[in-house]
Amino acid sequence: MRKIKQKNNFAKKNYRHFLVSEIKKEFGNDAKKYIEWELGVLETGLKMTGNIEMLNILNKYRSNLIETILSKDNEIVQNVMASTLGDYREMEKNSN
Repeated sequence: MRKIKQKNNFAKKNYRHFLVSEIKKEFGNDAKKYIEWELGVLETGLKMTGNIEMLNILNKYRSNLIETILSKDNEIVQNVMASTLGDYREMEKNSN
């Protein structure tokens, strides 16, 4: 199996378990790129599992989700991502 070369070091650690403030400190101006990368990983997982509803919500609210995650300094990246997507899902259900 071929090893894929990456331009960034996002996959070196489980950064999704870090606080958002730690991500900002670690990556500086690239923190937004890291969050985009993490959402890309989530998107791939949603495609593989066939979760079309959450995939559509992720694509619809992606830019808002990134800004929300980056604004929650004292929370863990993965928790913010999950709770915010859950909120968007509830909002979508209530609007229909």
